[in-house]
Amino acid sequence: MSSAEWMAAFIYAAVIAVTVAGIWILLVRMPRWTRPELYFAVTIDPAFRSTPEAVAIERRYRRRVAAHSLIALVLAAGAPALAAAWPNALVLFSLPLAGLLWQSVGSMAAVAMARHEVLPHAVAAVTTREVRLERRPMALAGGWGWLAPAMLLLASAAWLALRWRDIPDRFPTHWGPSGRPDAWGTREPLAVFTLHITGLLTWLTLLGLAAATGRFSRRIYARGRGAGGEGRFLRLTQWILLGTALWSSLLMATLGLLPLKVQPDSPMPGWIWGLIVLELVLAVVVIAVLARAGQGGWRMAADEAAGQAGGGSVGDRTPDVAWKLGLFYYNPDDPALFVEKRFGIGYDVNWARPAVWIGLLVLLLSTTVVPLALVFLAGQDRLVPGEPVVAETSPAHGDWDVDPGLREIRIRFDQPMDTSAWSVSGSTHYPEVTGEPYWADDRTFVLPVRVEPGRTYEVHINRAGGPRFRNAHGRAAPSAVIDFQTRAVR
Repeated sequence: MSSAEWMAAFIYAAVIAVTVAGIWILLVRMPRWTRPELYFAVTIDPAFRSTPEAVAIERRYRRRVAAHSLIALVLAAGAPALAAAWPNALVLFSLPLAGLLWQSVGSMAAVAMARHEVLPHAVAAVTTREVRLERRPMALAGGWGWLAPAMLLLASAAWLALRWRDIPDRFPTHWGPSGRPDAWGTREPLAVFTLHITGLLTWLTLLGLAAATGRFSRRIYARGRGAGGEGRFLRLTQWILLGTALWSSLLMATLGLLPLKVQPDSPMPGWIWGLIVLELVLAVVVIAVLARAGQGGWRMAADEAAGQAGGGSVGDRTPDVAWKLGLFYYNPDDPALFVEKRFGIGYDVNWARPAVWIGLLVLLLSTTVVPLALVFLAGQDRLVPGEPVVAETSPAHGDWDVDPGLREIRIRFDQPMDTSAWSVSGSTHYPEVTGEPYWADDRTFVLPVRVEPGRTYEVHINRAGGPRFRNAHGRAAPSAVIDFQTRAVR
């Protein structure tokens, strides 16, 4: 594994580790952000939160979350250290993801266990629903501002079209762990504008989600300050969706201009890492804003009691039994498509409604299936590098005036290679090998040798069986030969 691959994987593992730590903090704080009458997705008397039983339940929950998060951190942060003893790119990139998955599943289990402990303390929730006897308006925070993301993408696409002749015939579309390109596209409309089309589909999806949340979400209060807090929280959510659409479109519009900025062998631009860091910072800002508002905007309402009907705990006016594991809402009797999360901040869907599944199918098509289909239609075979070939050797093939002090033979390929395999051989004209062959980087193979003056040498590439030079996709290089002759001593 080259040093560039290791460094890229180290940065990747560090980003995952920071993400795991951030999720850990969120999970610890989450019980305090939900509505006062809900505790681990169970309707309670708000006074229960300060009892010794509740404090003990939350303490045990935090310990479970800490245990799973520490395991996730070990998997993420330990990947580079493990790779030092066992250099394998798969280990470097799969272990951090395994840690993230471990934390996700373990945290869900921790929530379910805490919910089970709270259930004996549940109280009867107010099931009376408050409604306004008028059609709910299709309110959309941001208004005409929702056109801005589309304008960004169309402007970027127009600039590409105006400078069509400046786009190289072949340009990188993906970079491998070493930071070198390992997939390319060609100057064809579908290949050039794939990111712009994907960005437009993402914008339409977020626009539809914002509109649907405003129209089809369950409201807890119809009047009073509770209703005011809910309305402000809904508008805040829509503003966040608009911000996400703007960020996504800016990202796609910027990356969509890369064909004008990079050459077929250009390394990954360093500013892409800056975009990733900026995305994490923006996520922290959004979470902080939502936490300040509280779930459903309850902290925005100075006095929720103004909106309560009858006695008992209002909560979110949904039955506890409809919340599976405290995380998933399934209620065929509820016509609402969106409901407030009971554990977390924001909205969840009513998984019992067929319209929700249709919406998820549309989401999958617009954000995954259609972009992949565009890549395929653009020419899947053109997006994968072809057969690797020797781009340069030192000494060069046919050089008959090589310095007899030569100490190494270098073979450079035209694309990133699998550094775990190689094949050089020869017979009577093969130079004396003085050390272990190694890779200087993911394209350059080095063979330490000793040569004698006035002799002809021949080195064959990929002629013998067994391991062979092959690219990162497993495609073997064709056989080649290096013939050279050293100068005679005068």
